[in-house]
Amino acid sequence: MKPELEQTSAFTRVDLIAVMAICAVLSMLTLPLRGNADSDSATMVCRTNKRQLIRALHLYTMDNAGLLPPNTGASAPGLWISSYGLAETQPTDAALTTPTNSLLANYLDRTARPFKCPADLSRTRNASGVFVAKSRQVSMNGAVGTDLQLPKNPTPGMWLDGAGTHTANRTWRCFSKLSDMVRPVPSDLFVILDEHPDSINDAYFGSVGPGPLSQKRWIDWPASYHNGSAGFGMADGSALMHKWVAPATTSTVFNSQPPPLPASLPDINWLAAHTSAPVTEQP
Repeated sequence: MKPELEQTSAFTRVDLIAVMAICAVLSMLTLPLRGNADSDSATMVCRTNKRQLIRALHLYTMDNAGLLPPNTGASAPGLWISSYGLAETQPTDAALTTPTNSLLANYLDRTARPFKCPADLSRTRNASGVFVAKSRQVSMNGAVGTDLQLPKNPTPGMWLDGAGTHTANRTWRCFSKLSDMVRPVPSDLFVILDEHPDSINDAYFGSVGPGPLSQKRWIDWPASYHNGSAGFGMADGSALMHKWVAPATTSTVFNSQPPPLPASLPDINWLAAHTSAPVTEQP
């Protein structure tokens, strides 16, 4: 005698509709998570890039009597990234991997990747007039580096006074060697940062030093690609993402005008405190 077959029931149309609805809801719930994952990935790459740049800078000093590379606002060859002419203001990958145009090229295995944040989607016009992705969006703290004309001297840090007339260590500290970086302490002194696409030109980031309100102004201004944050490479070799406090600082388009003051004052104060320190402050 054959055993009786168990009676089974198939999915009804109502069951299928319910399952599809649940799948749709789950898909919508995971969309923000996927967005966060993309953001986190770009942040991780940005941090890695900054650490690689700082490591390359440290290696450079070991081969150059402890001196940091030249970094001034001049339009001339010989700077840490040459900035003469349009092609050097927005250099190609090839320029960034050539030691004559990029003094850190040999210390980065001649790769241009660390100079570009993956979150920067802005574009620039190349020599043929075609809009292309930028190869560089990082710049160096204007208080860090050596003088192009007097290579053993610190960079003048000309914009620390907000007027473009500052000379090295007159009012604010300037740093020609890693050993000069005692105040701010290396973990609080930025060397490399993401610069805003409406601000970036040469590879020198002009910023005021910490001081009175009357002196506060934006010279160059930072990016905010990472959900209102910018990537920084610090003198101690670490990398951080700093989130700007003022909405006025996080605009994606400034049309070549700096963030408005006084709305962005908290952010300019943070940047100034991590750019330099008064020479009167003891280590």
